[in-house]
Amino acid sequence: MRTRALLAPLLCGLWPWAAGAGTGVPVAPPAPGGAEVAEEARVLAPGRAEADRIYDLMGLPRLVDTMRAEGLRMSEQLAEDYLDAPATPAFHDMATRIYDTERMNRVMRRAFVRRLGEAAPWQLDHLVAYYDSPPAQRIVRAELGARRDFLDPEVETEAGRDAEIARVEEPDLYAAVGAYVEAGDLIEMNLGGVLTANYHFYLGLMDGGAYTMTEEEILADVWQQEEAARLDIELWLRAFLTYAYQDVPDAALDDYLALVRSPEGQRLNAALFEAYGVLYNDLYRALGRGVSTLLSGEEL
Repeated sequence: MRTRALLAPLLCGLWPWAAGAGTGVPVAPPAPGGAEVAEEARVLAPGRAEADRIYDLMGLPRLVDTMRAEGLRMSEQLAEDYLDAPATPAFHDMATRIYDTERMNRVMRRAFVRRLGEAAPWQLDHLVAYYDSPPAQRIVRAELGARRDFLDPEVETEAGRDAEIARVEEPDLYAAVGAYVEAGDLIEMNLGGVLTANYHFYLGLMDGGAYTMTEEEILADVWQQEEAARLDIELWLRAFLTYAYQDVPDAALDDYLALVRSPEGQRLNAALFEAYGVLYNDLYRALGRGVSTLLSGEEL
C-alpha cells in the first residue's frame, strides 16, 4: 500500500529547527525515562529554575494550546487522505488523546528545561531579564496572537498577500523580517524539522502494522516533499512574521534580532530546537501509529 505525503505544520515559525538540515532525515533523541531520569535531574540542576522561568515568560504553555488546535485541524485532513472518508468518532478520539495539552506541555517543558538548564544560572540571567521586560512581552503577545489568528485559513491567506505588499509599502518591516529569517536560517532549519516529523509519521505507520516499508522507501517518500515544503515554509514565514510584527516598534524588533544573534540567544534557540523536535516527533509517530491501527481494523 502506497503512503501519501504528509506535511507537518511548521513546528514554530519563529525559531529554527537545528536538527539535520541538509544531512538526511535526523532522528531527535527520545524524552528521557527510566534510568535516564536521575541523569536528567543532574544535568538540569545548574540552571533549571531560570530555564523554567524563561519557558513561562516566552508564553510556551499558551502556544501549546494553539499547537493542539493546529494538530486537530490537520488530523481532519489526515483522516480523508488515509481513510478515504471523513474522520470517524474513533479517529476523533485518537487525535484528541494524542493532542493532550497537559502531556504536550509536560514533554516540551521537560526537553526545553533539560537543554537550557545545562547553563549556569548567571548565563541565563540576561534571558530572564529580557523576556521579563515590556518590549519582549509585547513581542511574545504578538507572536502568540498571530499563531492563533492563523488558525483561520482566510487570515493566513490575506497575510500572505500583505507580506508581498509590504515589500513596496513597508520596506523597513520587509527588511526586518528578511534579516530575521536569514539570521536564524529559518527556512532550512524549519525544513529539517518538517521532514523529520514526517519521517516519524512513517515510522508510526509501520508500528501500527498496516504498512511495510524499508528505510530507503521512507527516506525517498520524505525527500520527495522537500521542494514543495521549502516553498511553503518560505511563504509561510514571510506571511507570519509580517503579520505578527506589523505593530511592533522598530526598536523592539532591533533588540529582538540582536538577542537572537547573541550567544544567549543561540543557547535559547538550541533548547527550543530540542523541545519542538522531541514533542513533534512524538506526536507524529503517535499519529502514524493511530492511523495504521485504524486501517488494520484493530482497537486503538
